[in-house]
Amino acid sequence: MAIFHLRMKKSKRGSKYTPPTAHLDYINRDEKYDKKEDLLFKEVRNLPEEFNDIKDFWKCAETYERKNSNLYRELEISLPREFTPEENKKMVDGFCENLFGKEYVYNYAIHNPKSFDGDMQPHVHIMFFERKIDDIKRDKDKYFKRYNSKNIEKGGWRKDKKWNERSTLKNIRKEWETFLNFELEKKGLEKVSAKSLKDQKRDAENNNDYKKVYELNREAINIDGKILYRKESELSDKEKVKKRIFIKSRILKAGTDLMKKLLEKLKKLEREYEDLKRDKIGDLENLERLRGLEESVRDIKKKMSKDKIENTVYNLMTDKKYYEFLNENKKIDKELKNTKDKKIVSAMVIKMGGVAEALSKMSFGNRLGFEINNKDVDLFSLKPASILIESTEELSYKNAIYLGEVTDKFEGKVNGENINLEEVEATWLNKLNPIFPYKLEEKIETYDIKNKISEKKIYKSSITIAKPRVVIAAFPGTNSEYDIYNRFNENGGEAKITLLRNLTQNHLTESVDEMCKDLKNSQIFVLPGGFSAGDEPDGSGKFMAAVLQNPKLMDEIKAFLDRDGLILGVCNGFQALVKSGLLPYGEIGNVHENSPTLTFNKIGRHISQIVKTKIVTNNSPNLLLNS
Repeated sequence: MAIFHLRMKKSKRGSKYTPPTAHLDYINRDEKYDKKEDLLFKEVRNLPEEFNDIKDFWKCAETYERKNSNLYRELEISLPREFTPEENKKMVDGFCENLFGKEYVYNYAIHNPKSFDGDMQPHVHIMFFERKIDDIKRDKDKYFKRYNSKNIEKGGWRKDKKWNERSTLKNIRKEWETFLNFELEKKGLEKVSAKSLKDQKRDAENNNDYKKVYELNREAINIDGKILYRKESELSDKEKVKKRIFIKSRILKAGTDLMKKLLEKLKKLEREYEDLKRDKIGDLENLERLRGLEESVRDIKKKMSKDKIENTVYNLMTDKKYYEFLNENKKIDKELKNTKDKKIVSAMVIKMGGVAEALSKMSFGNRLGFEINNKDVDLFSLKPASILIESTEELSYKNAIYLGEVTDKFEGKVNGENINLEEVEATWLNKLNPIFPYKLEEKIETYDIKNKISEKKIYKSSITIAKPRVVIAAFPGTNSEYDIYNRFNENGGEAKITLLRNLTQNHLTESVDEMCKDLKNSQIFVLPGGFSAGDEPDGSGKFMAAVLQNPKLMDEIKAFLDRDGLILGVCNGFQALVKSGLLPYGEIGNVHENSPTLTFNKIGRHISQIVKTKIVTNNSPNLLLNS
């Protein structure tokens, strides 16, 4: 099973400083490291012709870079054991090309040593220089001088500040995750995640994957390679303890993975064994096969029951407390899933104002009342991680507390005391109304709109497909793509989220190509909502509209519309439709000074309210979505 490991280190002169030439010798297995036989490949990219080789380059960097500068950075990345050395090298080449291009000097070495569990441990060390390459030729020493913005020829290469930004490492990890998972998926292997164990555990909890929660319920343990591969006698007491903890954690993980494999193999063999038993064993071949299977099953069971590693893991995975935890959480999950069959009507997270705040806001929004009959509950205290639920019947899981009932009349009643919700709502709304008004008195304009609803004339798409394919374009800043994805899939569609990546020019080009490819085979194109480039008329939707005007994407959208494809825009997505010209003109780029646009409301800020609308025409394919 592939693992995700990527960390970035930097080399600065100091107590723990390793010169770049010494580190180069280590990763390239030169000089005193030449007895190590685990080097598979080594490569150098973008080296200026003034230098004899990469060692000459790093020696000059060490000599001429100022004393307080960072001489080099290194990426240390684990590679999949399941891949051939050539496949891993191809993946590393593609990743480096995408990350560095022709802009940075870098070299890498791929190693494949044996790990302590006896399996191979392929990984790559990538050394790179932070200064950005330009087209100016210099003497060797000049490349490492301080950058001169006024006279570029007199200074050295410019240091790229992005390597000091916190987001850079996060972006690199995400990029490697994408590269690795793309290749793993092609081989039918399980994907990996760049997220921390903590975040992976949280995701597993949200997805109700309790087995994975259990497997991830451990702390991430990192250790310096200098500690791991040194002799026990050379280590301090503190380093010895750290090494033992690390090895123990790795053994447990290895045992968990092995346990999974053994269980899968056992199930497969037992199925095959039962199939053969049901058949008539009439020849020697089948008889020998049966005996062989019996022996294999016995061997696996013996190993699972007696081997210390596997037995430890087995005991952990069958622990009584684990199953109690699992069953309790399944019960809670079952109750929460009742929202689908309308047992849970509404819910709200309890915040700083306690239950009273949640009750009030739910009542105001729905114009419903409540009657509380529970004197033991403090309505105003903090209740972290609590949810107020309105349900059609009393819920019966461990931590649920029954409060009372919802009433149709807009009145509150708490333990016999009546509350005028109209007065409470007015107090809540009017307190800040002089400063932040929520409504304005203005002249109401009315328009006579002809009712065009007709049973005879209904616009229908020429596309007749039982399960329409839906492309959802996720732009930087949008946040409703998963909701849209789930709704389409729940209602008979086949949705796919296409991510627009804009970290580099290559990312952007690849994303546009992927979007075009997806549109060719789809019937619905959705622009989701959120906060792409802000959420106000001057900025909202403009980035999305600009992307839509890419010539390649424009052509594909035109072809999409020509074959009766449907385009939907939600929130920011709707704004992008207007700013691109798709609304109202049905094509991109036909926008002029008299075109409709979006503007500010008279209050100058957002107000969330329910607006009643009336459908006056059925001449739209959108109505068919609800049929």
